[in-house]
Amino acid sequence: MLVENDDSYMLTIAPIEIYEEYVIEDNAINYEYEMVESNKKK
Repeated sequence: MLVENDDSYMLTIAPIEIYEEYVIEDNAINYEYEMVESNKKK
């Protein structure tokens, strides 16, 4: 898994189950952030 943070990157080696959990959590966080941002624009 390659994680980008501004100008730096982190390469992580982990079992696929951990990667899948990370993706699910990351998508949930991004969705919540988008909901907050869209509510601010109204």
